[in-house]
Amino acid sequence: MTEKIPILQIRHADGEEWKVAATWSDGRSEEIKGFKTETAANEWIASSFVAWLEQADDGGAKGARR
Repeated sequence: MTEKIPILQIRHADGEEWKVAATWSDGRSEEIKGFKTETAANEWIASSFVAWLEQADDGGAKGARR
């Protein structure tokens, strides 16, 4: 199960939106973009990450904020 859970990092660069970077143990990575604040990114992790991960496991679209 742990290989199905990516490492998450909240990232931000000057002039850009906040994003959550997800990196899997095999080196694949995804960026979930569209957050106005770090708090919003943290709230997404707390409230929506599990559903996003389940959708990704089902072959759903990744990389977009849910």
